[in-house]
Amino acid sequence: MSFFDDSLLDMLDVYIYESNDLFEQLDRILLTHQQDHALTKEDIHAIFRVMHTTKSSSAMMNLTEIANCMHRLEDVFGILRDDPQRLQSHEDTLFTLLYDVSDFMHQQLDIMKQESYQPADPSFFIKRIEELMNALQHKEDAETSKIPKQIQKPIPEPEKAVDANTFYLHLLYEEGCMMENVRAYMMVLQLKPLCQQLQTYPEELENNKDAASYIQQHGFYLAITSDHPEQAMKMAQNALFVQSCKQKALKDTPFAHDEKKMNKKVGALKEQKETFLSVRTDKLDELQNLIGEMMIARETLKVYMQSTGNDAMVDFYKQTFDKLYDHLEEVVMSIRLVPMAILVPKLSRVVHDVAVKEGKDVVFKVEGEDTEFDKEIVDRLFEPLMHLLRNAVDHGLESKEERLRNKKSSQCEIILNVEQSNGEVKIQVKDDGRGLNAQRIREKAIAKGLLAEDAQISDQELYQFLLMPGFSTKEEVSEISGRGVGLDVVKQMINSSNGRLAIQSEAGKGTSFILYLPLTLSIIPALIIRCHTIVYAIPIHAIEHFCPWDTNVFSVQGQHVYYRYKEMSLPVLFLDELYQQVGDKTMQERKNKTLIILNSQGMKAVLAVDEVIETRNIVDKPLPGVLQDTYQQHTGISGYSLLGDGHICYDLRAETLLKNAWKGRE
Repeated sequence: MSFFDDSLLDMLDVYIYESNDLFEQLDRILLTHQQDHALTKEDIHAIFRVMHTTKSSSAMMNLTEIANCMHRLEDVFGILRDDPQRLQSHEDTLFTLLYDVSDFMHQQLDIMKQESYQPADPSFFIKRIEELMNALQHKEDAETSKIPKQIQKPIPEPEKAVDANTFYLHLLYEEGCMMENVRAYMMVLQLKPLCQQLQTYPEELENNKDAASYIQQHGFYLAITSDHPEQAMKMAQNALFVQSCKQKALKDTPFAHDEKKMNKKVGALKEQKETFLSVRTDKLDELQNLIGEMMIARETLKVYMQSTGNDAMVDFYKQTFDKLYDHLEEVVMSIRLVPMAILVPKLSRVVHDVAVKEGKDVVFKVEGEDTEFDKEIVDRLFEPLMHLLRNAVDHGLESKEERLRNKKSSQCEIILNVEQSNGEVKIQVKDDGRGLNAQRIREKAIAKGLLAEDAQISDQELYQFLLMPGFSTKEEVSEISGRGVGLDVVKQMINSSNGRLAIQSEAGKGTSFILYLPLTLSIIPALIIRCHTIVYAIPIHAIEHFCPWDTNVFSVQGQHVYYRYKEMSLPVLFLDELYQQVGDKTMQERKNKTLIILNSQGMKAVLAVDEVIETRNIVDKPLPGVLQDTYQQHTGISGYSLLGDGHICYDLRAETLLKNAWKGRE
């Protein structure tokens, strides 16, 4: 049975969203001052508001103990707000306490939607808060400083006695309480058991985006018929965030006016301010999927119209439907884009916590946090980036003593760089630590039977062993990390997102993990090509140029074929030979091929195909899970998409094609 009843379940998403946002604000303040532990007056006011709002909303959700804990912290910051100097010599205690409370709240919010959820007991924090409170207060006023154990809001005396069963109330909410219509809706749910009749103005509260604006500017009206008028009146007065609650005569309320006029007044608010609407992410996902299906239907319709030979209809299609679809797709894509900045507070906290535990002085820098890409990818990124950052702090960065011995600064540095180019996002996690030990990785791979002793492979290929589950060069098991622990999670996320991962390292200088990801997961701009009877798609971002076969093609000893391109000799990979189709063998017979210059991760090569058909957006559908790793790695086929004529198009992974092109030629 759920801890929250049906009426509270309606509010749970709002509570979780709002509380997460508030405690991310708190985390940002703490991380900004993690070196000096000095809070400005503005910081103290901001933290006070975090505690005040969380206290009120938690009480509304019947999370009484959490609300009580927040109330006590609110009192602490109430004292500091009046006299910030009292914090002196207690900064470390306060920061540690706030970090722990923030962790507690994030953990609670993560599991609140589970059916079996029961609130955890925060009494441990309450004891620590009381100790801090006593330390902050002067001895002479210690007796008056006790924090109340129950959350009680003083109940003001009503301005008029309620002497009739039907009465009218006008309520104003505190400035900045947010979501006034939702607060009003929750009040109505609480009042209903006491009332025979209950009317509100505005009438529609829960899902009316204009109601919040109206209540914010004009207040909230109630018409109550109750056998318990005094009790109902007090309940309304004592509701959360209510600044004032006054009894009104009927003539002074909207209930006395014409309903149409009042509706017109509410609707007029649309012209006064811009409105924003929160949308469930699953609805956006559904809309994105529909766009993908529309694209397939569009291509099918295009093929059909071209087959009819009706040029006028084809022209009409291109001028209207094509443009409308492209605009719709652009709008939907823009709605789904979110900045990387939403992950920064959590990632900063990961670095801070591990650095404190390991006793390392780490500066965490973020570059390009305003870069936007698909929300689904941003959501997937947190866990992989968390593993990379933990590994960097725990294993990549040296201890203070080791850094000083190597004449490096005792202060370590980790940089998270995010940038967008060529239709994809590049995310780099770079540390200035000791770097990867290629020889140790090689020895470990040989010991595990993953590599022959006489195998000749590059450092880049050796680093790929780190992405295998359980592969680690660290002798001692750390409770935090170890190279290889969690890196397989990074690899899985990259593969499932049609991305790629590069590892760069220099001994004594540091290591970089570079993630390349598409801007969106579902719709990918691609070049459609044909080889014999099979159609393929290559992501546009991996294509530098394409051209017909010409005299710049040459062979070496009648075996390997190369193409002279910008003073480089690039290997030519024949797609039909790669997939063991019946292909042309002689140079003369190959002259009908089209050459595509691929460029990705600093590698270039040439792909020879029979025909370049067109460029179009494709809806990439991944291979079944059992094929994703092995099949994709060896063949370069990452998924498939449906064409307008009903045929299947195989989606190619440029990085695998490049590796196959250079295989045996380096």
